[in-house]
Amino acid sequence: MIFPVLTTLIWAGLSWYLGKKNRLDFTPSGLRVIASESAAAPFSGNNPVFFVWFLLFLILPLFWGLSFWLRSDLNVIVVIITLIWAYNWTKYVFEL
Repeated sequence: MIFPVLTTLIWAGLSWYLGKKNRLDFTPSGLRVIASESAAAPFSGNNPVFFVWFLLFLILPLFWGLSFWLRSDLNVIVVIITLIWAYNWTKYVFEL
């Protein structure tokens, strides 16, 4: 149970850092702009921080779901929902 809480706190801290430091817009259209800028120059400025933030955002449902349903058959559903979540957000943000 500590890993979902820890990843959520790290994600929230990175959200606060990115929002305070750069005045970023965390709406879906704002994420698309940030992602396109980050993909153009991945190792400059806060772009590595954005990628860590985005990866944590994608795996949060996996951590929270598996922390509650690890010993049951619902863990398969959690993994499938997380894959759909990650695919749709990646497709939308990076315009694939």
